[in-house]
Amino acid sequence: MNEHQAVLRIADRINDDSEVHAKRSVDNEEWNQILNQFDKEAFRALPKVIGCPDCADDGAEWVEVQTPDLVKKVTFEYRNPPAAIEDLVNTLREKREALFTPEDSSSN
Repeated sequence: MNEHQAVLRIADRINDDSEVHAKRSVDNEEWNQILNQFDKEAFRALPKVIGCPDCADDGAEWVEVQTPDLVKKVTFEYRNPPAAIEDLVNTLREKREALFTPEDSSSN
């Protein structure tokens, strides 16, 4: 069984530092759900920057893909993903939020 990792990094834009906030294994079913929403050719066709991310402090988001035949990062305005990757971005947001939430909240 292949094991994939979901890693949440918190980045400091000024110092270009990042630290791992959380990490967990992703099973094949969950990984395939993500892959099924990813259209490599549509992603490849997107420009590196879409709109005006971080203009007027509105924020920015990005998706970075690293495969043997594709390394690309697409940056876009916060909460305004391009249609070609909107479903993927929404799924990744859900995964990100799950990494922020402790799995065992019974200690509260």
